[in-house]
Amino acid sequence: MYWKDEIIQCETRGDRIEIFVRYDVHVGKRNCAENVIKSENKEILRREQLPNRHIRVIYGGDQQNSINSADVRRFD
Repeated sequence: MYWKDEIIQCETRGDRIEIFVRYDVHVGKRNCAENVIKSENKEILRREQLPNRHIRVIYGGDQQNSINSADVRRFD
C-alpha cells in the first residue's frame, strides 16, 4: 500500500477540491469500458487546467487485468 499525506493550500474561498476515486477498473478485461475511462481522464485533465481547482485521483484495487484465462498460475 502506498500512502501519501498532502496539505492542499486553498488561496481563496472559491477554490474547489475535487477528488476522483477509482477502484478495480481492470483495464484489458472484456467488460471494462475503456472508452469511458479515457473520457473521464480527459475531463480530469480539463478540470485541472481551470483556475482555483485542486484535483486529486485516488486509485485502488486492480487497475489492469494482468492475468488471462489461459494462465496456469491463476488462483481460482
